[in-house]
Amino acid sequence: RFKSFYCTVSSRNTEFKMSMVPNSNNPSFSEAEQGRQSLRLKVRQHVNPLSSKYQVPTALPADWIQQAFDNVNRPLIVDIGCAKGSWALNMASNHTNDLNLLGLEIRRPVVDLCLRRKASSGLRNVHF
Repeated sequence: RFKSFYCTVSSRNTEFKMSMVPNSNNPSFSEAEQGRQSLRLKVRQHVNPLSSKYQVPTALPADWIQQAFDNVNRPLIVDIGCAKGSWALNMASNHTNDLNLLGLEIRRPVVDLCLRRKASSGLRNVHF
């Protein structure tokens, strides 16, 4: 059985909220219900991409693409503003042998959620 959980972390530019409030009447969740619980990530809808926080380039290792995808020779589709990555993950699961997908998202907590979803799916043709 889960108890209610609510957490808010905020700074000058970002507000991150996460909540997990399971149905206390039914303590045993199905896998689908647990999946929906894991998608309950609330972040500020709009951030200013011109703020100084987002003007610093992200340093990537030289071989990041080889680390991200199992076959780098596939065509690459870029999903700009991918949010929680649902479209990219769905597309990647439908095209495991013929496409690579890269989801770009400016909000770091959302990227972290996407990476957790990728890890749980086991897909090697999608990255965030």
